[in-house]
Amino acid sequence: MEGAASMGMRGIQRLVGVILAAVLSVGAAERPQAAIVGTVFDSEWEHPLPGVSVTASSSTAPGEVRTETDAAGAYRLDGVPSGTYSIRFEREKYTAHSQERVEVTEGSTLRVDAWLSEKAPIFYVRCGGISSDLAHTPRSFTAPRWIVGLPLGRPRGGSGGLRAAESLAELSPVTLLDPSGFAIRGASASENGYLLEGFSTRDAVTGLNLVPLSMEFVSLVTVHAGGSMPDQGRANGGVIEARLPSRCPRISGSAFASWTPGGLEGARESIPNAGSVGSSQDGLKNLGDFGVTLGGPLVRNRLSFFAGVVPTLSRNGRRDGLTDHRGIQAVGRLTYHVAPGHETSLLVLATPSLARGMDTADRPWEFDSETVLGMFDYNGMFLDNRLLVSFKAGWLNHKAVSRVATGDARRSQRRYYAKTEGYYLLHALGTHVFKAGVDAEHSMHDSIQPVASRAASTVLGGFVQDTWNVSHLLTLQGGARYDVQALREGLNGRRALTTYLLSPRAGVVINPRPMYHSQLFASFAKYHDLVPLGLMDVEPGRGVAFDPNLVPTSSREVIVGASHEFRPTQNGNLWFQLAAHYARRRLDTALASINDPDDEGVLIGNPGIGLAAALPRAVRTYDAVTVSVQPNFRWVHTQFSYTWSRLHGNQTEPIGADAGRPLARQQLLPADRTHSIKATGIRGFELARKLSLVTGVSYQGASGTPRDDVGTRNRWVHVLDAHVDLKYQVSRFESVSFELAALNLLNTQPGAWLGEGRSVESDGVPPLYVLPPLQVRFGVRYSF
Repeated sequence: MEGAASMGMRGIQRLVGVILAAVLSVGAAERPQAAIVGTVFDSEWEHPLPGVSVTASSSTAPGEVRTETDAAGAYRLDGVPSGTYSIRFEREKYTAHSQERVEVTEGSTLRVDAWLSEKAPIFYVRCGGISSDLAHTPRSFTAPRWIVGLPLGRPRGGSGGLRAAESLAELSPVTLLDPSGFAIRGASASENGYLLEGFSTRDAVTGLNLVPLSMEFVSLVTVHAGGSMPDQGRANGGVIEARLPSRCPRISGSAFASWTPGGLEGARESIPNAGSVGSSQDGLKNLGDFGVTLGGPLVRNRLSFFAGVVPTLSRNGRRDGLTDHRGIQAVGRLTYHVAPGHETSLLVLATPSLARGMDTADRPWEFDSETVLGMFDYNGMFLDNRLLVSFKAGWLNHKAVSRVATGDARRSQRRYYAKTEGYYLLHALGTHVFKAGVDAEHSMHDSIQPVASRAASTVLGGFVQDTWNVSHLLTLQGGARYDVQALREGLNGRRALTTYLLSPRAGVVINPRPMYHSQLFASFAKYHDLVPLGLMDVEPGRGVAFDPNLVPTSSREVIVGASHEFRPTQNGNLWFQLAAHYARRRLDTALASINDPDDEGVLIGNPGIGLAAALPRAVRTYDAVTVSVQPNFRWVHTQFSYTWSRLHGNQTEPIGADAGRPLARQQLLPADRTHSIKATGIRGFELARKLSLVTGVSYQGASGTPRDDVGTRNRWVHVLDAHVDLKYQVSRFESVSFELAALNLLNTQPGAWLGEGRSVESDGVPPLYVLPPLQVRFGVRYSF
């Protein structure tokens, strides 16, 4: 019995051992293997590269793992043992690239993307670009490399010879020029937001950009044209953001000059009965800018800088004399790398300018202005780089003096700003990118002469938002911001009004075929603007009263759309992206200034609501369908977009001749343009081993604005620009280039024509598309 029991026990032990070994072997077989995945791009044109050899090797693991990228530039290395690897990317005619010290852990999937550059680059590349965030999709349209080949920097009134960075917004499919800047989604330029490194440069009085920056100082311009998340701040239109260069790996810079001679300007059309505005006796004499930029490390991996100076000048001949404009922009930025993942920077910008001339009565006038901006910035990484914290603090001081025969007018504006934000990365049911922040802003506007007055605004706001990548197929976005604005009027600083604003945002992005970047997206947003101090700028002796239930200008927006990339060839040389979306933006509330019935002052209220109920309720509805195609073939890059839109209602803009008061009836608004077409193209040529040529053209077409007559419109606007850039590569980092740009080749001047026997003054309607005549610009540049 005991022997049988012993044999039975040994059998059970052997059975348990067999089962345990089987379980362990199954677990070992099912243990997930490590993998390395990624996409390889052309660094010059940023298109995916097929046929790139990818090799992963390690000193701790025998052998190598190899593969090649597919037609979409993607690769995958499976079965990679754990260890430290060197990944090498190679392709004919491209400089090989190695990614060193890549840590691979067992069971992980690591993503490593790479950018390869051609062995003999033939195109001149300068820091600059545009990003258009049409629906806050994860894959925004960007063209930071080849945009330099396009004719950009069209001169605008009041800026002299400045080639402003915000002019890059022309390339966005949903922007249209208006007399003050860019109209976005039916909103006027005074309703847009303007940011420089996250700091608001919006004029608290007019709503326009107070610091239009030279293109030479900018590394990227972003146009948030709709579907923006709460972190984009407060604006009822779009948001145009500019960023300066940073992290220069070596000492580099450029010296440049551009000149537009008046002798090559096209003929100017005259405007009947329009006085000196657009007179046929006007004419350009000279227009241009010149300057230098320099940046790089002062102490390796510790201290770096960027600096630049750009003087601008222009002279125009008028019927009664000359109009001169002189200005200068100077910028300096110092960045200190405290420790890995922690850095601080200090930015100082100054933009003084002076304009002088003669008015129609042969009396001299002069306008002198100066803007100085300073900003401190800190960015730090914590919790194994899962938490990013940033802090910004800055101040802006603007002074303007207008000297005319009847006396001087002096104005000044001061602003103090502080903002802190935090990003947190969380892996839970997908990936979450939480972002939250608070900001405070205090602005004061003083009119010193002829009568002293003051208006002030204090804003405190905050936001929370989350971008949740549920999977590679689905992304959800949501958040809200809450702002409080307190207005004060008068030299004694008495409180006049406090408003509370809630702005929710939400969005969804579906990626049915991620490899081909297919997307379906939709978003909803509520936008709130601020009460501009310009509405409080009244005639001397008149007071300002507010409706106690006043709500700043606000609107709501819905966007739905889709995009897809096509790659018809196996080698990946030809690819194009097709996108389409529908947008509807409706005005909820507007602001207006009317005579106060109780005293001799003015009342600021919401038309059709509260104390301003006697006015018609403000209505403005914008509907638009936009289709865009971006084909690319090797060194040829093009972009085409078409927008059908309808702008209907009775509200034009919050600040203007009517002080925001709505029209008597609803109609197609003066800024309505049914059709808008934009097309750009660039082609590069290698003329010799060190000599290359880049040519670019740009076309903008828009249907005419409605006339007072029912069913009739003004004529179409056609604007054609061309650009040629000839570059000689002196050495690896040195080059000399000569540029020739022809702006407005067709000599279109829509502001000078309204119809037979009609003029700007007789209709009381300003031109909605202001363009100078044909201008030819010459440029030279030395880069090192």
